[in-house]
Amino acid sequence: MPQVFKLNSQNNAVIHPDAVKLCPEFRRLSQGEVLYIILAYDYNSPFWQYEQEERRKLAKNRAFKDLSINPESKKIVQAAVISYKSLQFDPLRETLETYKRKLIEMNARLSEAEGLVEIRSVTQAIDLLKKAIKEMEQEVEENEQMEEIKGGGELSFVEIFQKNRNEYLKQMKEISELKTS
Repeated sequence: MPQVFKLNSQNNAVIHPDAVKLCPEFRRLSQGEVLYIILAYDYNSPFWQYEQEERRKLAKNRAFKDLSINPESKKIVQAAVISYKSLQFDPLRETLETYKRKLIEMNARLSEAEGLVEIRSVTQAIDLLKKAIKEMEQEVEENEQMEEIKGGGELSFVEIFQKNRNEYLKQMKEISELKTS
């Protein structure tokens, strides 16, 4: 999957030109805001292993050196975050993140569980989630290796970004419809 942003040798974030064509709001971001979005939302961020809230905090600290700054209070940053997420959208990675959140929830339930039946049920759910997470992580890794081997495949970056964005918007619409029904 092509990177929407890259960091150059001076640690400045550089936006992929095709991403700017699809999402002109990227042009209006400060260097700190771009770095924040990369660190908080990029699948390959050094902070990706952390929960979303912790990633945001770490990204704020790195990009602005000040935790009191809230870049997502600006409408342009909110729009850029949505655009960024749509351009890099990968259903497999999103499912993987959902499973990881569920695993955290199940671990919390286990610590509160009373009775053997409940403990067994929660433990089985944890085992299933761990197995699914491991398999998905392997699949993500294999997909990344195949993309490197193919050298980008037949689609241009802009076509890949558009395809990802369309999948993201479709999924967000489905989620919205489920909430309203």
